[in-house]
Amino acid sequence: GTPQRDFIHGNDVCQAILKIIYHDSKRQENNIYHISSGVTLTLLEIAEILKEVYFSRYKQNLPIVTPDKVICNAETLSKMEKYQISNKRIREIGFELQYDLRTGMNELFDYLEGNYVKI
Repeated sequence: GTPQRDFIHGNDVCQAILKIIYHDSKRQENNIYHISSGVTLTLLEIAEILKEVYFSRYKQNLPIVTPDKVICNAETLSKMEKYQISNKRIREIGFELQYDLRTGMNELFDYLEGNYVKI
């Protein structure tokens, strides 16, 4: 659960790309934009959020167990030093996140519920 990731909703990525394409910039130098949420979480923290979303939808508690069968505590991992991908430049041209992680998770559950096929 210790690997770190910066998750961003696919729709936000598309909006960021549109901002870059339509940004009126005459400069060709320094044209690198980092598209990120700016929030780095461990995979265990992501699992904890997913567990909360699942419980709020289905009123069932999911255990989080690592591959080595250890039940972990996300609070410990949340205190570890984290990297951060700076999205300052993309924000300077007007990009703002529209979706958060919980919204994306709920959309995924909605999709799965709507497309469930019994085999």
